Amino acid sequence: MNKGDHLQVDFGFYRHHGIDMGDGFVIHFGRGLSDLANAKVEIVSKAIFARGRPIEVVDGTVGFSATEIVDRARSRMGETDYDLFENNCEHFVTWCRTGVSASPQIETSETVVRQATAVAAKPVLRRVVANRLTKSTGSKLAIKLSTRTTGAAIFGDATQAVAELVANSIGKDQVKARRIGLGTGAATSAVVGSAIGGPLGGATTLGLWLAGQVLADQAVAGGKRVFTRIVSFGTQT
Repeated sequence: MNKGDHLQVDFGFYRHHGIDMGDGFVIHFGRGLSDLANAKVEIVSKAIFARGRPIEVVDGTVGFSATEIVDRARSRMGETDYDLFENNCEHFVTWCRTGVSASPQIETSETVVRQATAVAAKPVLRRVVANRLTKSTGSKLAIKLSTRTTGAAIFGDATQAVAELVANSIGKDQVKARRIGLGTGAATSAVVGSAIGGPLGGATTLGLWLAGQVLADQAVAGGKRVFTRIVSFGTQT
């Protein structure tokens, strides 16, 4: 382990991150989930940082020298605006080392949950679309079309998830990764839907995919609020 290294400790359902000071100490956005009210950027010994678990060195993109990384970390000493989803220990470390605030573990989790929710919503959305198409066209073929395009929309969800995960893995920030995923998902849904059912199939598939994304985004946002409240309540008791 060397000065400026990205250190990581695996605590099971999450990984904690810090910067090696090079003198036996670590600077990190500490306490976090265990004590939200008092979470802050602080310097601790490696023993306190690890809490009895192995410390790993994480390889990754570096935009500054070791001294600059540590200086950047020190510049945020005492900061207290911890946020699990927007400003956690991993956001802090990646900012110190690259200049970009990012948390791959949170972003990956969000992508997986969002796309799983979008897929799970498709059966309900399919029935809604089938009813609308049947009323507007007067044809029961609309039911078959909606069934086929549901599969195409789910395929769009899958390609979107892969695109976002790949973008995250190569260092794209959350906003850029999300844009890449949305573009890929929309294009895939429209193209596959058109191949299945022509222009109407393309429009139906894209509509299903978009509706799924809206519901998934709302579910993720709601889940974040609920989880934050639960954690806040738990750390206060």
